[in-house]
Amino acid sequence: MPLSLICILTEDMGLFIIDTCVTRKTGQVVDHVACRRKAQTEVVDAALKEIDRISIESFSLLEKRDASTLLPLIDRNQDLLDRVLDVGHESLRRAHQICLSAGLHMKLTGAGWGGCAYALVLPGFFTVSIGLSTEV
Repeated sequence: MPLSLICILTEDMGLFIIDTCVTRKTGQVVDHVACRRKAQTEVVDAALKEIDRISIESFSLLEKRDASTLLPLIDRNQDLLDRVLDVGHESLRRAHQICLSAGLHMKLTGAGWGGCAYALVLPGFFTVSIGLSTEV
C-alpha cells in the first residue's frame, strides 16, 4: 500500500504527516465505536476518558516543548484507538511499525480506519539514516 508523507519542521520539533491513502467514511467509524460502546460500555468509556485526559495533557506538554513526557502519551493514545476502540487499520499499523523502527512515535488522526496519522520528529532526527519506504 502506498503512503504519502509530508514533513513540517520548526526549530525544536516537527511532524511527519502520513497519509495511508485509505479512504473511509467517518460516519461508519463513529457508528462502529457507538456499537462497541453499547456492547462494552465500561471499557469504551474508560478508554474515551483516558484519551480525553491524554489530549489535554499533550496540549500542555506541546506548549512546554516537553517531548520526553509527550512521547509515551502518543503511544498510549494510539494503543487505545487501535486496540480498545478498534479504529485502526492495517496500513496504520504498518506505518506505526515503520515509525517505531525509526524511533518515531505515531498516532492516527481523525476517525481512523485509514486516513492520516502524525509522527513527532525531534531535533537530531535527520542526522539518523532511517530508510523509510514509500510502500507498506
